Amino acid sequence: MEINSQKLCVLGTRVINQFFKYSEFSNTKSISHTSLHTLAMQFHLSCEQCRTKVLASTENADLTNIMHKNCSLFLLIISVLTVQFVNADTANPTFSIGNRNIAIEAPPGFHEVTQLSDYDRKLMESFTPDSQSLLGAFYTEADIGRVLKNEDPYLETYILVKVLKSREQSSMSKKEFNKFKLFAKNNFGKITDIVAKNISSIFESASKDITELSGLIQEIKANQIVQLGVFNETDNSLSSAMFTRYNYTNDISDGSYVAAITSTFLLVQDKMLSIDMYQLFEQPKDLVELRSTTSSWMEGFE
Repeated sequence: MEINSQKLCVLGTRVINQFFKYSEFSNTKSISHTSLHTLAMQFHLSCEQCRTKVLASTENADLTNIMHKNCSLFLLIISVLTVQFVNADTANPTFSIGNRNIAIEAPPGFHEVTQLSDYDRKLMESFTPDSQSLLGAFYTEADIGRVLKNEDPYLETYILVKVLKSREQSSMSKKEFNKFKLFAKNNFGKITDIVAKNISSIFESASKDITELSGLIQEIKANQIVQLGVFNETDNSLSSAMFTRYNYTNDISDGSYVAAITSTFLLVQDKMLSIDMYQLFEQPKDLVELRSTTSSWMEGFE
């Protein structure tokens, strides 16, 4: 039986090094960068020893046993690392709100990112009003991949899940939520004015936070907001849409862009959440897809 020990060495080292590379994004602290590097080096040395034994072996050497022992070591290391790292359910995260733990299933193609990256948590918190607490943020699968590669996410589409700080410890019944929805629809104009003021102040504050996080001179202003009205209502949710135009400047470039946003109030396990979904608007189908994704997602909570 022909066994290529060099290929085993290369494979094992690559896999261990990938775990080492991604370890900074794990929320577990039980394995440090140093210990991961040590594991990688130990495995590399073990493979080198194996290769030397194979090359120097005589006809009486039991090559199968040599390779079997080293393959077992490789599988053991992988199993340990798998237990340590595959512990964040980013497609079905659970958020702690007051005395409740609430699971929120991500819409198809999205994953929760704040479990993976403190940097992205801080970034998303900078876009959260002082009156709310950020529970989590969902990125597209493509942006999750960029985060794991230590690259900047494009953020062409993302979702923020929040809760009013004043309601974190209190519950809301279905009857109370129905009254809230009626009030929101009847006072949509007043709510629009409040939202417009909040968005402007949020981005003014976010400019400072982004400057600290990125090291760039940033200024972001939301200078035009167009409310598009309520587009979806279920027993447990109320969703509206808007356009927002942003101007930005930094020490690299300046310009503007338009974002389509859906804003949803969702009642889950007697807790009212605020969910905002952002989509970079470039063509009409972007708004259509954003509304459709929001509506389909909310129907899943019925």
